[in-house]
This record gives sequence, structure tokens and C-alpha cells, in this order.
Amino acid sequence: MLKGLKFLFVFATFASTVLANGFLQPNPKYLILEVVETQLRALQQNDDPVPGAGIAQTWAFAHPYNRAVTGPLAQFE
Repeated sequence: MLKGLKFLFVFATFASTVLANGFLQPNPKYLILEVVETQLRALQQNDDPVPGAGIAQTWAFAHPYNRAVTGPLAQFE
């Protein structure tokens, strides 16, 4: 639980910076292959630029129904 809260705090503090530096959001312009590669690369480099960034990137592409079942990002982690 504490780990999840720590991650959420870290994510909240760097989210705007990461979004400005290429944290991708779903967009129909991306090919399926690009989305899969983005998520796999993010998970391979999960702690770059900060711990858990790869999981946060994957969460950005999670379907809203998936988010509803898994709960917030900390639960998804």
C-alpha cells in the first residue's frame, strides 16, 4: 500500500513534465504496432525517467473499461 502511494505521489509530481516530453496518450493517428512497441519499450525501461514510468505509460493506453475494473493507476501497478 505504501509503495502504491509513493508511486502515485511521484507520478503526480512528474506527470506534467513527462507529458511534455513524449508521454503518449491514445490517438487514432498511431498504428497498432506503434502502440504495442511504445508500451513494451516503456515496460522494459519502467524506471526511466522515474520509477514506474513504464507502467504509467501503459496505463495511459488502458481501455476505460479496463480502468474501471482495475481501479486507479496505483491499483493497476
